[in-house]
Amino acid sequence: MERESVSGAANAESLAAVLRSLEGLSEVEEGAPLAPHTTWRVGGPADLLCVATTVDGLCAAIRGAVEHDVPWRVLGRGSNVLVRDGGVEGLVILNRTATLEIVDTLVRADSGLLLSTLARKTATAGLAGLEWSAGIPGSVGGSVVSNAGAHGGAMADTLQQVEILDRQGHQTWVKVGALQMAYRHSRFRDSRAAVETVLRAEFELVRDEPAAIRGRMDEQKRHRKATQPLANASAGSVFKNPPGESAARLIDQSGLKGMCIGGATVSTRHANFMVAAPGARASDLLSLIDVVRERVRAKYGVELDLEVLPIGRQAPTLA
Repeated sequence: MERESVSGAANAESLAAVLRSLEGLSEVEEGAPLAPHTTWRVGGPADLLCVATTVDGLCAAIRGAVEHDVPWRVLGRGSNVLVRDGGVEGLVILNRTATLEIVDTLVRADSGLLLSTLARKTATAGLAGLEWSAGIPGSVGGSVVSNAGAHGGAMADTLQQVEILDRQGHQTWVKVGALQMAYRHSRFRDSRAAVETVLRAEFELVRDEPAAIRGRMDEQKRHRKATQPLANASAGSVFKNPPGESAARLIDQSGLKGMCIGGATVSTRHANFMVAAPGARASDLLSLIDVVRERVRAKYGVELDLEVLPIGRQAPTLA
């Protein structure tokens, strides 16, 4: 184990040198904190971190990690992940690619573009179909992976195809019909497809008056402000809604609103949100998640499935 650890460290050091020489990459750093890059603001560091500002840079970073036998992960805006306190092994690539092209009603966006930016710019262009996403803090790529949705809309509604970097390191376009899009799911969430990376997404939208689109977006913004704890550190809905049911209702009716463990609390405004206070740890949130699942299972016989994705290592236990 010690020999493997030394070898892994040497590989990461060699990879860091390579990443610093590549275009489209910046801020290569060892032991970089990840908490500032997630909406929960918790979790440990990445062994190695870099920022990809172009699709070519993103691909080069992944290929470099593969060549150096270093584990890697792409992180968008950190709005749907929970980084454990022990941090993340290997390389974490912050995806900040942000090119947007609009030709008639066809829209092509880099996977690192903020989804809310995409919604705002397409609305200004008089294109409807993404206004439901205006308040979602995630990236285009992350939203494709989870088939994000709100207010009756979802990514799969307008998505036509995505460009991916496949497990062989080739860039290829894949039609939406092959992505297994379902409620808060795509094939990218399956472990066997975890080595596929979304690079770009293409949408087909419809024309509408910009004022009408902005009106719908403003109404959704008012609804979010009234029903969600927007002023607190959170990751949106923690659990998927069970078939024909509301996770928030089950949690609320189980008497769990306001329950705290350490710095983590079940929101009193929306029971399917958990908020993290300054100084909270990922272990607080994980413990609270376990308690909520146990209580709902005991009262309703319903197993709540996570919408957020825990990643990384547990912090070592002190003897």
